Amino acid sequence: MPGEVKKQVRRLEKQHSKLETELNRLWWTIANNTRSPEAQRAAEVELRIKTLYKDQSVIGAVESDLQRMPLPPDRILARQYEVLVKNFIRERYPDDTRGKIVSIAALLEKKFSEYRPSLTIAGTKRKLTLNTIVAALKNEEDQNLRRRYWEAGKKVGRHLHRVRFLRLVELRNEAARRAGFANFHHLSLSLGSLSPDWVDQLFQRLEEVTEAPYWEAKREIDGKLAAHWKIAPDELMPWHYEDLFFQEVPQRVTFPLERLITKNPVVPVSQLYRGLGLELDGVLAQSDLFERRFKNPHAFCIDIDRKGDVRILANVHRSFNWTVTLLHEAGHAAYFKYINKRLPYLLREPAHTFITEGVAMLMQRLAYSPRWLEKAMEIPPEELRELEPELRRIQRMDGLIFARWSLVMYHFEKQLYEDPEADLQQVWWDLKERYQGIRQPPGREDEKDWLTKVHLVSNPVYYHNYTLGLLFSCQVLDSLKRRTPKGQDPFIGDVLGEATKTTRATGRFLRKKIFSQGNKMSWEALVEHATGSPLGVDAFCNWYL
Repeated sequence: MPGEVKKQVRRLEKQHSKLETELNRLWWTIANNTRSPEAQRAAEVELRIKTLYKDQSVIGAVESDLQRMPLPPDRILARQYEVLVKNFIRERYPDDTRGKIVSIAALLEKKFSEYRPSLTIAGTKRKLTLNTIVAALKNEEDQNLRRRYWEAGKKVGRHLHRVRFLRLVELRNEAARRAGFANFHHLSLSLGSLSPDWVDQLFQRLEEVTEAPYWEAKREIDGKLAAHWKIAPDELMPWHYEDLFFQEVPQRVTFPLERLITKNPVVPVSQLYRGLGLELDGVLAQSDLFERRFKNPHAFCIDIDRKGDVRILANVHRSFNWTVTLLHEAGHAAYFKYINKRLPYLLREPAHTFITEGVAMLMQRLAYSPRWLEKAMEIPPEELRELEPELRRIQRMDGLIFARWSLVMYHFEKQLYEDPEADLQQVWWDLKERYQGIRQPPGREDEKDWLTKVHLVSNPVYYHNYTLGLLFSCQVLDSLKRRTPKGQDPFIGDVLGEATKTTRATGRFLRKKIFSQGNKMSWEALVEHATGSPLGVDAFCNWYL
């Protein structure tokens, strides 16, 4: 193998790692203070990373080396080359387009993070956080006020539309076409090692298997909500549910899970992972977990340098939703922390985004576990025995609701990038009605309700990863159940935070089969390595249908 190309790869990797670490630190600063002046600097660094891969002459040498690699090949080096080739393909477009994409995306992310809608209540004008809006949709009994809170939560769409979101879509599509793809959606799936046709078929299968059970659950939910609000089921509007997108079961129609959250979840979550032999105290110590002014209102986990500097940003309240979220983000953190640090930088990441999402979803489902609620929240066992069937029912409904919501997001982004000049408000609500049974309120034809999900701006063509992750999490859970002695819990021992033989085995399975592998094998190979089966819907059906 020509040594010069190998040296060039190492040089690129070194430059990439240095710039990406700087960029991650800037993003962390900006997320903690949306008024930070570092946004422009972050855009400049991101552009420099992309510029590393603009010299298309390098890709030919890399591909040639791959073809000439002797058998059996150096698999680690071959995998690095595969990652680099995709980076070069992704940047196969002019400098001016690259600069515009980075600049507009950075501006939109900043606007989304710092935007706080206002609402006048009883003569007092208030700036609303996302937590405030969600709390109102869960607790407010005045239907008119609920409508106004819901509408306030949708105002960001019109705000972002004015900041030229559709121009960003056009530029992304232009760049994708220059790289040889039909549009940005097609590019994102393909360079993410996913066949667009395969993803379409998988989502079609998911639609089919959830169709009957979802509508059965939806009729039950709507009947109970209609009775609560003293209206007919066909009069229900989006604000009669309890979140902005109908992503979860309204607690008015089930047992109020908030009653089970007796503690702030930070310490119990840390103890849970410690019991698995996954130490996260250092991660949580350098994280930023609580709400404050001028802070990004969402939650994420970030691997700053791929050397162990892993952090979580959250806005934790003592609530069921934030317990689920922290369990989820801690799953990402454990994954990032325990990737084999001896791997090259380019491979010190998950085998695929949906793999780390799957681990996070595996962990978040513990929020419904009677054993978790007993040990972490100190709920009496006798109360939990009575609640266990209801907890299983709620979890099943949540899985169905999320699956149908993910169909909305997948098909909307696909149509957005296929035809950005379409009536996107109509497209959005047609999909909401088709997959979720949520109708467009009258008079919103000219609004931008479709542009109120943060992922469209900050993580475009990403949402399918949650869906694939959900399927993967079910397969991993099946694997763990097969390995766990009958009558024992694979995740939680008798004392939260104290490892048992069983919980240590679970942590060891996650570390060895998934985390430590990094990106040294394809996602297809890793799924079979960890679960013994290709990715599909069968395990999901076993757990949720």
